[in-house]
Amino acid sequence: MLSSKSVRQMFVCLVLLRPAITGISAAGQSSSTLCAPTAHAVVLYAPESNLERREIETLRTAKVSVDVAMYSFTDRELAAELVHLARSGVRVRVYRDSRESMQENQRGSSITPTLLAGGVEVRVKASQELMHFKSYVIDGALLRTGSANWSPTGLKRQDNDVHYEIDTTLAALFENRFEAMWQRATNRMATTPAQ
Repeated sequence: MLSSKSVRQMFVCLVLLRPAITGISAAGQSSSTLCAPTAHAVVLYAPESNLERREIETLRTAKVSVDVAMYSFTDRELAAELVHLARSGVRVRVYRDSRESMQENQRGSSITPTLLAGGVEVRVKASQELMHFKSYVIDGALLRTGSANWSPTGLKRQDNDVHYEIDTTLAALFENRFEAMWQRATNRMATTPAQ
């Protein structure tokens, strides 16, 4: 009999592997280069794949926690999904870069007020040294890395990749790094729309 963890891993792999299995892109074009799966890993490429849609499908597998370190984050669909998760009882934490977060505020593209209003915890690195991660972990098991920021352009139009891997050891390495960043005494706590 399969354990619940094995069933969950198979489900996540099937969600992520669907383009590879069907050979059909989000645009309906047949392609063998959209997804490069291994036993527990998937790599997807934009603009051929709609990474925004894939990210939403992946986030929907969360049951306990999502820890996100994202350099640029202006995608409202992904913000809405994180809010939905937080409101359903999943602990969602988002760690941001100071300069990029400030520039998004100035451009009027910040999603921080949406996240905060929806129960998502947000902290911002105070140092001017870049926080350049584009990564997250779901439930301590699925690690997402890659070059794609969470912006509509980065997820759907630019040449970018995302790499998903189900590996608790790799997930724990990122979680340790995330926790160290999250706990920095110099962080700014995002508590108002102005941040």
